[in-house]
Amino acid sequence: MTLVVCVSRREDDGRLTSVELEPCDGGEPSLAGFENWRSTVWGSAVSRRLGCKLLPLLATQDLHAELDDITLVMEDVARLREHIAEVAAAGSDPNSVLFRLDTLARAAAVAASIPDRRGHLTVW
Repeated sequence: MTLVVCVSRREDDGRLTSVELEPCDGGEPSLAGFENWRSTVWGSAVSRRLGCKLLPLLATQDLHAELDDITLVMEDVARLREHIAEVAAAGSDPNSVLFRLDTLARAAAVAASIPDRRGHLTVW
């Protein structure tokens, strides 16, 4: 299985309405890595040591981010990008990790751009 990232808009009644993500470089816009990346990349010891706050949660659960948590996802992505060699050392291809970091960054940016702070980002 693969991890998927989704962006939604929270409606007045609390429902989540899906927001379409644009593909980048011909890749699937919603793929956030392989299932084993929950622990080997996003929830790895390296990710935790670098101070990532939300992506490590993927080791044990799906990630749901709204409001200020979307900013934390962006910060996690930036940290991992800065230390890509360390992150990929666990056996992942650095280019593949960078591509998925770009996917997460684009999705977080879309969620953050939804008016009235109604954006919602899910990785599952």
